[in-house]
Amino acid sequence: MRKLSLIFIGLSIALGALAQSKVAVFDPEDKSNTGYKDVMREMLSTGISKSAYYKPVERALINKVLEENKYQSSGMVDDSKISELGKQMGADYVCVSMIQKMGTNYFITAKLVNVTTASVEFQEYVKTTNGENDLFEKIDELAGKLSSAKSATNATSKPVTNSEIPTVEINYQTYMVLPKDLNDEYTWQQAVDACNNLTAFGYDDWFLPDKIELSALYDNREQIGGFSSGCYWSRTSSDNDYSKAFQKYFSIEGTIYFFDKNSSEHVRCIRKSSK
Repeated sequence: MRKLSLIFIGLSIALGALAQSKVAVFDPEDKSNTGYKDVMREMLSTGISKSAYYKPVERALINKVLEENKYQSSGMVDDSKISELGKQMGADYVCVSMIQKMGTNYFITAKLVNVTTASVEFQEYVKTTNGENDLFEKIDELAGKLSSAKSATNATSKPVTNSEIPTVEINYQTYMVLPKDLNDEYTWQQAVDACNNLTAFGYDDWFLPDKIELSALYDNREQIGGFSSGCYWSRTSSDNDYSKAFQKYFSIEGTIYFFDKNSSEHVRCIRKSSK
């Protein structure tokens, strides 16, 4: 029985490693009215479908959500709005791209926005050198870069250190801190789950800070940056009343107290660094 259990665990780990993140591919922004917007979108989507790390969200679902929100999928540059729409589509990432004609050549760019953090985790561009003659070749090249974007930062392999992620030392241990709050506000359980389930910057071992760790974030808030003046959750529950958890007010001199877990507050995830 023990041998079978170990085999089952091994299979579960293997299947987990093959889990793919969902990407909603929006219509490219066609600044020069080149007429290649639809072709480019389908080529990027096809490239993503070939990835070991990603799979595209169905086009019908993307159109449905955009229509319900009265949004056009092209020309949207606000990453927080893109993140909100991506969540409604059940996506982990949104692919936003742009094509622009420059003389006789074309400039093409694409980025992946993490819908949980509203952070841009991949951005790349290509340029044609022979006008329309190598346009599809270059779009295909960009699609390939998108499809393999996670290979360097895949959580199942050794992550690459990202200099944009702030760090803080707490009791002689270095912690990485998300550069910005999670999008929206969360109840306590939602905050715990959101951090535990987060994959960002190639790491999947994020967690909600405890009482001591949250206080350290407050003490280093200017160095870390991006905090609001509201309350932030910790994962520490009250010893006397489990319906309450410790939170810290990041203004009014960092007031601390235990509050009802059903209230909605800000969230900043952390992870232990191997450095």
